[in-house]
Amino acid sequence: MSGFFLAVEGLGGSGKSTLSKKIAQWFTDAQVPNILTFEPGGCDTANYLRKLCREGLPGCEEMTPLAKAMLFNVARIEHVNKVIKPALAAGKVVVCDRYMMTTLGYQGIGEMVHLHTLQQIHHHAIGLMPDLTLMMQGDPEIFMSRVTGEEKATDQFDRWDLERQMRIQDYYDGVVKSNPDGYFGVDAEQDSEQMFAQILPTLMSIQNSRIRRPEFCASIKIPPCLR
Repeated sequence: MSGFFLAVEGLGGSGKSTLSKKIAQWFTDAQVPNILTFEPGGCDTANYLRKLCREGLPGCEEMTPLAKAMLFNVARIEHVNKVIKPALAAGKVVVCDRYMMTTLGYQGIGEMVHLHTLQQIHHHAIGLMPDLTLMMQGDPEIFMSRVTGEEKATDQFDRWDLERQMRIQDYYDGVVKSNPDGYFGVDAEQDSEQMFAQILPTLMSIQNSRIRRPEFCASIKIPPCLR
């Protein structure tokens, strides 16, 4: 499968969505075929499941963490097969705002669903991993201060306390440290222009290369200290 799959991961308020848009616009300006997509969501079925998982159903008890994780993976299956894989097959760069690391961070570290369970679900049901993941790094307290009241009202995960956000950020930092080839840490305490400047050489390398994906993707690597 040709193309290049670039995921941007991080806590709410870390600037990942703004950075994702800048990346996609840069590729467009450079005349590199690309699409900008997001998770959870990215297609009609996945968008519906996104709303269900993030806001819940009025009058219904909150879903268990594992149930939410399963629904997020159902959404990812739809998104991958209907949006991401066709774009990669067409030779495009796919820029995805959130992907598998969000499930590992939020449902795994944040809601204590076993990481190995989530890893195996993804490996067997989806399999597709990014060629490169940009991980937003910084102080979760700063990121939380950037989240608007409207965002908190419609997303239960943005309402999580600082302690839980810090655990997720520690996990993300561990992933970058343990897997430097597949993950690139971005200093997200800087402004958007400074963040973009950090990754520009990487984007230029992607522009100048032609990626041929191996037939089988490696499984997700989890830092030993976080298993």
